[in-house]
Formats: sequence, C-alpha cells, structure tokens
Amino acid sequence: MNDESGNLIYEVTLSVDIDIIEAYDAWLADHIDEMLAYPGFISAEVLQPQAGQHDPDSPPVRATRVVQYRVASRADLDRYFEQHATEMREKGIKRFGTAFTATREIHATLPGGRRGKSLSLQTCTNCATPLTGQYCANCGQRDKGRVISLWQLLRDLVGDLFEVDSRVWRTLWPLVFNPGRLTTEYLRGRRVHYTPPLRLYLVTSLLFFLVVFFGARFDSDEILITNSETALQETSEAETAPAADDGQAVVDETDDENDDNGGEKKDQCLQIEVGEGQVSAYLEKRAQRACQRISAEGGGRQFVRDLVDNVPGMMFFFLPAIALLMMLLYPLSRRYYVEHLLFFVHYHSFFYVILTAAVLLSRLPEQLPGQGLIAGLFIAATTVYVPVYLFVAMRRVYRQSRLVTGLKYIALGISYLIGLAVTFAIVAAFTALSV
Repeated sequence: MNDESGNLIYEVTLSVDIDIIEAYDAWLADHIDEMLAYPGFISAEVLQPQAGQHDPDSPPVRATRVVQYRVASRADLDRYFEQHATEMREKGIKRFGTAFTATREIHATLPGGRRGKSLSLQTCTNCATPLTGQYCANCGQRDKGRVISLWQLLRDLVGDLFEVDSRVWRTLWPLVFNPGRLTTEYLRGRRVHYTPPLRLYLVTSLLFFLVVFFGARFDSDEILITNSETALQETSEAETAPAADDGQAVVDETDDENDDNGGEKKDQCLQIEVGEGQVSAYLEKRAQRACQRISAEGGGRQFVRDLVDNVPGMMFFFLPAIALLMMLLYPLSRRYYVEHLLFFVHYHSFFYVILTAAVLLSRLPEQLPGQGLIAGLFIAATTVYVPVYLFVAMRRVYRQSRLVTGLKYIALGISYLIGLAVTFAIVAAFTALSV
C-alpha cells in the first residue's frame, strides 16, 4: 500500500470507543476502499499507535487509528472536500453516531516518502467539516477565529447595526430622494445592496408607531394628571364653601340633568338594531354592550387607545388591497401581483420615514430657536413632496406617459382614500365590539 509518488499526506486520526473497535475496523477497511476510488487518492496506510501505560484494573475506553492517505495534489484533495467529504463523513456518523471522533491534518511529503511539515487544514467549528472557503459547505456557518476577543464582540455589534445593515444607509437615500428607484432595482435583480422590502417596511412602520404612540400616551398622561389636580382643587373649594339653599337647588338640578343624560345615552344604546335572525340578535347584543362600555366613564378614552393600537395591523392588511387596485389599473403591464405589492411596500416605507421625521421635528423643545418655523417648513414641504413622489415613482416603475400616469394617479388617489376610510371603519367597528 506504500506508494511514494504522492505529493501530500492526508492524515485522519480516529478515536473510537473500545466496545465497537472490531466492528469499526471492519467498516474502516471498506471505507478506505471507497476513498481510494476517488480521483487523486493513491494509497492508504492504517497505523495503530500503542496506548500508554494504564492501570490494569481500568482498561482503556478508547482506541486510536491513524489513516494516512497519499494524494496526488492539493487540487485533488480540495475537490474531494467540495464534492465527497460531507457524504463520507455522514456515512460514519450514521453507522456509529458519537462513538468515534475524527481530526484531520495535511502534510507535505519529503523525499523517500517521509511525512513533512503540517499544512493548513481548517475545519468548521460547528460541524468539523473541512473548509474550502469562507463558509462551511455542510452547515453554512461562516469561518471565524475560535478565540473571540472583546473587540471582536464590539465590532460584531457595530456591524449588526451599521454594516449589516449598512444596507439600511444605502437604502434610505434612494427611498427618500429617488422615487421608484428601489422598486426598479429590486425587479432587475439588484437586491444584495439594499434592505429587503418587507424588513424595511416593518422597521419603518414600527419606528413611526413607537414614536407616535409613546409621545401621545405620555402627553395624555400629563393631561389626566393636570385635570385630576384641577378637579381635586375645585372639589376642595366646593366643600369649604357655605351651603346655601339655591346652591343645593343647583346640585339637585345638575343631578337631574345627569340622570336625564344617562337615560338618553342608555336609550341611544337600546335603539341599536342590526336586523333579524340569530346572528343579527347576537350582533345587536354585542353592539349594545359596546355602546354602554364606550358611554361609561373612561370607556371612550379606552376605545380610542385600542383603536390606535389596531392601526398598524390595519395598514399592514390594507397593503394587499391597494396592490390589487394597482394591478387593476395596469392590466396590460404584464407584472405580477407581488410586483405591485412591492411598489406600495416601498412607498409606504417612504411615507413612514417622512411622518417619523415630521413628528420628531414637531417635538423639538420649544426653547430651541426657530423650532416652530423648522417644523412648519418641513410639514409644508412634505405636503407637496409626498404626492409628487408617488407620481414620479409611478412614472419610473410603470413607464407610461405623463397623461396616462396622471389619470391613473387621480383614480388611485380617490380609490386609496375611499379604501382607507372603509378599512378604518371596519377596524373601528371591530375595536368597538372588542372593548
């Protein structure tokens, strides 16, 4: 089995459970025959290193086998790694599981067939498959150093924010200032440099609603606290004032009015009629219950909060509907539905970015010089820019004349507003029934 014409020695050291060594040796002989059938593998030699001294009462639990393959060239070995190594490794694992481990080395051969210095052989730290590139061909993990420094952790963190998605920065400029560019680039297959559309939409919408909701709820809490303090102060003054007959009359009159108003609200809720049948009766009961809850003290405020919470979901489900409308406006464009959906994903992402900027500018400290002027100018500019952006994007993506695009733009605008109003009404009804 010794042939000194090989230029490389591919050495595999095997550590095997002693309980299976006989079965493993039999399997290993067949495995070597399969290996020698691959191009470039010239010969193989199996070595059995002697175990060191050990306690006779404690027999060894592992046996060692070293297989030295002589290979014609590094190119032949790399070809084996790329095409066959994973399959051969899986055969051993399938037969013996974790009862053996393998480590691999590559050595140059010296004159006389002697083993020379060890050459580099990198293996995947996740699955131990020999690496032939930056990524593991078996599990896909990227090859990185085994020792991770603090600097590398910090660099990875910064990379996740700015490098990964340094694509974010490459995406924001065309998204805001180049209408339709992202959509056309994506449809042409130029996608690797830009943030994926759905991720872009989710990030921009989440950022916008977080900015709006947190600010709005903070302001409402301040208003509630202020109103509560005012009410407490007025109540205290009323209690310290001397009681008078006419004052008592005013209180009685007010109570009567409250009773009348409460009765009117209750009567209004009782007048809700949906129709006939069991389903209608169920809906009527739910509607009456919702009306009573909203009419109760604090119910209206809770309804508004729940409605605002449902707006992001409403917009997410509104997108497919408006994309279907776009498909009807361009029946001869030979574009798939998902391409129209992509157009509105990018447009709504742009819209969320603009709205987020407007909200943040409006919340600048009032002490900042020109705060009101800056926010006002920005809102005025975006009021013009947003509709112009949509028109230019339609022209660039669908490539039709200004006249045709203008007519479709008007139809789209009217349909968009109607569809948005209908969707909002449905969400409001759902929210009311869920209060």
